[in-house]
Amino acid sequence: MRKVCLCFVAVVCCVMFFSGFVQAQTIDIKNGPFVENDTTFLRKIYYHGPNPEDNHTHSLYIEKDRNSAAYQDFLNLSYDAEFQIPEFLSLVDTIYRKHGPLSTTLPKGLDGIYLRLYKYKGKYYLYTSCEGRDWRQITCPFLICKYAGDTLPYGIMRMEQTSSSTYHLSVDDCLDNMYSVKALDVYVID
Repeated sequence: MRKVCLCFVAVVCCVMFFSGFVQAQTIDIKNGPFVENDTTFLRKIYYHGPNPEDNHTHSLYIEKDRNSAAYQDFLNLSYDAEFQIPEFLSLVDTIYRKHGPLSTTLPKGLDGIYLRLYKYKGKYYLYTSCEGRDWRQITCPFLICKYAGDTLPYGIMRMEQTSSSTYHLSVDDCLDNMYSVKALDVYVID
């Protein structure tokens, strides 16, 4: 009984300490855009803990120097089409068994690499996280998605033009992977 009481007391103490720690941590958010030290920030999040070593800041800023290493790395897609496209074409049989033959009437003019845009306060931005960038390549009959560490193919089931610069793609996952994409809207702005 005494061991049970000691364990119970230890658990209660741990819970009280953790809840006190969580309550003691405050979070201040400064939304932008604002300029600080010649850098334009969209957001800064300040975490203040009970101890000075618990304090840290998470910043989201705009990189304006297109020659910077970070910017160039973002644009470097590191994609070997000569090697990977033939490999993906071998998956056509998988799609054929599920849906029948892929359409041969898809517009080849859409072939190319598309970068994801993020909307913040009415403006669009390219964004790269610490986990890595991602992009979409249309190489009919495939939509190829580059995620952090993986390049994954999707078969294009249907493509329709919804405006003069907008297309809607219905796609199917060739490999039944965990990144499931069923549809994609492409806005041609550049």
